[in-house]
Amino acid sequence: MIYRWRRLDEPGLETLELERSIRGYRATSTVATFGKSPLTLCYQWHLDRQWRTRHLSLQRLRPSSQQLHIERHADGWWINGCHRRELASCEEIDLSVSPFCNSVAIQQLIPQLIPHLIPQLRDSAAITALFIDADTLDIQPSRQRYQYLRKGNWRYIDEGIACGFEARLQLDNDGLVTRYEGLFEAVP
Repeated sequence: MIYRWRRLDEPGLETLELERSIRGYRATSTVATFGKSPLTLCYQWHLDRQWRTRHLSLQRLRPSSQQLHIERHADGWWINGCHRRELASCEEIDLSVSPFCNSVAIQQLIPQLIPHLIPQLRDSAAITALFIDADTLDIQPSRQRYQYLRKGNWRYIDEGIACGFEARLQLDNDGLVTRYEGLFEAVP
């Protein structure tokens, strides 16, 4: 399937192809922004059948060429071939310029939250994300919370790098973000 999102805060577009196999999912994407800090990057994100990252290869083409290769191993995260023990608490990846990463996190949280939603529909769960700043490709842990509101509607609450930031997320029937309040919306 092909998905496209446009930026709402600045000119920009992401085009992503999501393929499913017996091993999991592969997302291949190109992101371009044209605001104050224009950038172009491409990534290939490999996920297992539970939507957990196996590896992410990212290449930023503009403003300067830079690559990042992230792998999840049994002993933690490896970045460009180096074991990064300080990222051991990170459960998933958050790429600053893509709403796809929110879909990845929510897909993992649904099995934890949905069985418990009958009495309380406002349940939430937190994760520590391996946050990638697309402008610099700097990586650091960041705490995030996802609150289930109702079918297809979630609230994202940043408790880390952008502490206090909140946004409503709308998802399609496949669990992919179609609208990220103030930042992204799906386009045909």
